[in-house]
Amino acid sequence: MKRKVYLDYLNVLSAFAVVMLHTNNVFWTFSYNRYWLSANIIESVFYFAVPIFFMISGATLIDYSKRYSTKTFLKKRFSKTLIPFLFWSILALVYLLHYHKIDITNFSLITLLDLVLNSKLFPIYWFFMPLFGLYLSMPLLSAVDDEKKKSIFKYIIVSVFLLSVLQLICGIIKLPYFNLNVASASGYVIYLLIGYYVSHYELSDRSRRIIYVLGFIGLLVHLLGVWKTSYMLGAVDKTFKGYLSPMSILYASALFVFFRYASFDKMKGLNKVINFLRETTFGIYLIHYFIIYHLCYIIQINRYSIVFRTFGAIAIFLTAALIVKLLKRIPVIKQLV
Repeated sequence: MKRKVYLDYLNVLSAFAVVMLHTNNVFWTFSYNRYWLSANIIESVFYFAVPIFFMISGATLIDYSKRYSTKTFLKKRFSKTLIPFLFWSILALVYLLHYHKIDITNFSLITLLDLVLNSKLFPIYWFFMPLFGLYLSMPLLSAVDDEKKKSIFKYIIVSVFLLSVLQLICGIIKLPYFNLNVASASGYVIYLLIGYYVSHYELSDRSRRIIYVLGFIGLLVHLLGVWKTSYMLGAVDKTFKGYLSPMSILYASALFVFFRYASFDKMKGLNKVINFLRETTFGIYLIHYFIIYHLCYIIQINRYSIVFRTFGAIAIFLTAALIVKLLKRIPVIKQLV
């Protein structure tokens, strides 16, 4: 299968966005002070990270059945993600115990499973459980006939999006939301389908322009909506947040479409950088929070500083990338990053 360069760009950009979001974790500590305004901007701008990762998975994995069996697919996916997830979660446990950041007086196997599987050690690992669920849904999506994929996937995408709009409206007007879902595309499956659809089917110039406008509106509504409602509430308000909100779907989709149709042929220098980083993104996700946590909670630098939340995030991203590059040179360990 021919490598799609734009997916490498999106992969690296999303990994960087993840680091930006977690370095900017003070967003979740609401304040009327100036720092929260910049934190809200950073949070909104880089909120696309998780949706884009899921879109990339949809673009590259839904057609797995053309390459190998379902058994092989599941074995490959879980060996590449489950083992690293367990390893780094246990390492996080050892790390936190060493610095006396958690107390497990009555430790047991149940306690360990709870800490690891529910991401109570490093909350950023919550991403794995939805990811595993998406892997398990892949065989159903892959089984759809090629000639029917376009129409069926489009129908599901539109249906799920309209329901997300309805849920947002109910949230704004404080109307109880009735529990209606598209059962075949619950959770983050919509992002798998969007990633596949955009990667495999052509969009007209007019359609792309509309998507870009809607994506910008999604970003703006997210940013301003969270700002206004949070200021009224005196705490971070989640009415306009959530990876399944229409704003998130529109914004992430617009970015994905933009990169899908961008030309990178003349960007030789940047292409080399992306090529250097593209195999480090999963490892960056796994280890970057160790660096952030150590800086913020062990060394206790000023995590509210805008310098730390911007230039510091860049430094953390590059440091994590270099560490991953070094770890990939070590037998056995390279399988964990």
